[in-house]
Parts: sequence; C-alpha cells; structure tokens
Amino acid sequence: SADRRGDCRRARTSGAPAADRDRADEPCDLQIDGLHGRLGKSEFAGHLTFGFGGARPRISGTLSAAALDLRPFLPPSPADGRAIGDGSRAEQALPLRDLVAVDAEVDLKVEQWLGLGVDVRDASVAWRSDERGVHVPISATIAGVAFAGGLELDTTAPTPTFAFRLDADNAALGELALGL
Repeated sequence: SADRRGDCRRARTSGAPAADRDRADEPCDLQIDGLHGRLGKSEFAGHLTFGFGGARPRISGTLSAAALDLRPFLPPSPADGRAIGDGSRAEQALPLRDLVAVDAEVDLKVEQWLGLGVDVRDASVAWRSDERGVHVPISATIAGVAFAGGLELDTTAPTPTFAFRLDADNAALGELALGL
C-alpha cells in the first residue's frame, strides 16, 4: 500500500522517528504489475517486485518478449570494420561479484532472440542469485534443435568459478552447425 511504502522511505532516513527506524528491517516491497517497456527496439511485458529491508535487496518476477534484439549489447562483428583490441565493451573485465549484489528470482521467456547469428526461439531463462552466486536454468530451440542447460556462477571462493552447459538429445547438426 502507499502508506506502507511511505513507512519504508521514512525508516531509511536519518531523521526518522525512533518508531520508524525500528521497522527498517521489515520487508518493504514495491510491486509493478502490468509492466510494459522497451529495451532498444524490443518490447517486453510482465511484473516485478522489488524488496527492500532485510539483509539484502531482492527482485522477483516474470518478463516476456515476442522478440529480444541483443545487437546493441553485443560486440561488433568483423564486418562492422572495428579493429580487434579497440577497447570495446566486450574486452572489459566483467565484475562477476556485482551479479550477486541482489537476491533475484526472475523468469524471462522470449519467443525469438535476434542478433545471435543463429535462429533462437522459445527461450526460457530463470535467473536465480543470492550471496553465494548465480544459477540460471536455460532452455531454448536453437536452429530447430531443443536445448536445455544453464549457467552457474559460484562467488563464494576467492576466485569466482563459472560453468555453462547446454544439452540436446537426438540433435541433427545440419542447420545448427551452419549457424555456429
């Protein structure tokens, strides 16, 4: 409710009355239903809940998109004329521990991924993260072949570990091999 969100905001200010500061660890959720947005030329819809209060912030929800265009987020292809080693975003180190700054349970369903150089459809990604790392089950149809697998990021060790796996049963490699 609006009153509850007001309590959460007041509880986090230094000048809040003692009674409000005492409630700072209580859950405070911001829920967005009927979410519609754009990411570049891609449109998505769904719902998200942001949680504040407690030991760590959290986000949960479901998003879906008919098509998700990844081209703005991918490094340019050699055909784009940019030289390798030009300091592009793909060459910068990824701060892996930043991926677990928030506890997350977000499901993403995409009918078609664009910009990957191979036909990817009916993708389902379930992002799960907490202080220990990230676990992301993935399923998709890639060049007509059904795949399932996921990625794991363990940030509990001094050097984070990363694993990625995709499995397919009875896969015909014709079109798939051409796309890879």
